[in-house]
Amino acid sequence: MNNGIAAIAVLTFRGAWRSRLTHCVAALACSSILALVLTARGDGTLSGLLKLVIEYSLKAAFWILAVSGLWAGCGAVSEDIRRRHIQLLAVKPLRPSELWLGRWIGISAVMALTLAVCGVLVGAIASAAMNSSAAPAERKHLGEHVLNARWRLLPSERVTRQDVEKRLADLKADGTISERASAEDAWRYALQRVKWERSTVQRGESTEWTFRVPQSVRVPQSGNAKAWARIRLYSPLRDRRETAMEWTFAAPSGNAGYSLSIPPDGVHYLDIPPSLVKPGATLLVRFRHAGEAEDAPVMFDPDAPIEILVTRSGFAGNLARAVLIIFCWLSIVAAVGLTAGTAFSMPVALFVTVCVFIIASGSAFFTEASVVNYAKVHDPEKISAYARAASWLLGKISLLLEPLARLDPAQCLIDGVYIPWSATFTTCALILGTYAALLFAAGVFLLKRKELALPE
Repeated sequence: MNNGIAAIAVLTFRGAWRSRLTHCVAALACSSILALVLTARGDGTLSGLLKLVIEYSLKAAFWILAVSGLWAGCGAVSEDIRRRHIQLLAVKPLRPSELWLGRWIGISAVMALTLAVCGVLVGAIASAAMNSSAAPAERKHLGEHVLNARWRLLPSERVTRQDVEKRLADLKADGTISERASAEDAWRYALQRVKWERSTVQRGESTEWTFRVPQSVRVPQSGNAKAWARIRLYSPLRDRRETAMEWTFAAPSGNAGYSLSIPPDGVHYLDIPPSLVKPGATLLVRFRHAGEAEDAPVMFDPDAPIEILVTRSGFAGNLARAVLIIFCWLSIVAAVGLTAGTAFSMPVALFVTVCVFIIASGSAFFTEASVVNYAKVHDPEKISAYARAASWLLGKISLLLEPLARLDPAQCLIDGVYIPWSATFTTCALILGTYAALLFAAGVFLLKRKELALPE
């Protein structure tokens, strides 16, 4: 970092500190987290309550910092331009790229400091929950399934392209899907139908999943190593009686079998021997519906029916990686504000960026919600041009932001899923090397078009 960038970054951080912006934002974020701890009500279990607190604490901290970072970014350059107040430094002449980078680094440093305080507070809350006076069984479940970082193994895809094509042809033949429906909508509907059919097991029938363990998975050799099968069952009815099930786990290193009766809905855990999970090996999981004649079919979650979880490390390191990813997201928010501030005055820049932020945040939801079904009543001719254009725009925005949503750090934390350093660095590199770089280029281009007496 050269002297110009460092000087601007220090001035930006010092200005935020002297204006009490850092103190106010940190106090607001920490107060929100503490208020959530005092008022939150979970599902009656310690694990459920802490999951809620961790998820919403991190989201509250993100939104508070995002709004403050957006506001600071919009005003950092736009106010300098309005007041003709570009700092005169000993290292003048100051280039537009140095001005933009210095402001961005300074604002990001303020958010990093505040986010670190919030992360420490969340860690302290988790530690207090683990050492609380709750029942030993609840604290054990909390330590194993929430305050833990576990490898998550997903089964191989069981639905092939040929399966979907065959089902699509059948649905068109019987008139379920209109011939005038778009190819994309029809394919998605047929895919979901196939997934649900494969996820439903009738009484006396069986199904199986294949897990291929990556070479990167290393099971700790200590006596604390554990492994679980997390099963997600779905039922349109609640309070169904328990159903008899038979599970078999087969691997080159051994087999394990279980016969149990559990309610056919919700999330269930099975303890399995860690020795079954070997790097590079294949684990075959077989399920048989062993219920009585009057028992209804067992339905698994079509998208995540079963997962294998293996102990990896502790919660503190996972929390640190999650906070790092959230910080990278916040740095993008600050970059958006800075770039908008170089093009507009602060009120206009703030209005534009808030609108863009809201649209971007809801694009994935509205894209999914707009496709409710694909029957005849939704013929393309009955959809207005405006609705088509809006759907197309939201789809493109969702596609543009999809890489940012691949890894949800808050969800990984409450699921007790290990966030690898490789995934953390990949996500941060993608954010800083692609999105931030594009915003930097746009900001520098706009600054060069301003009459600021800055050198080229």
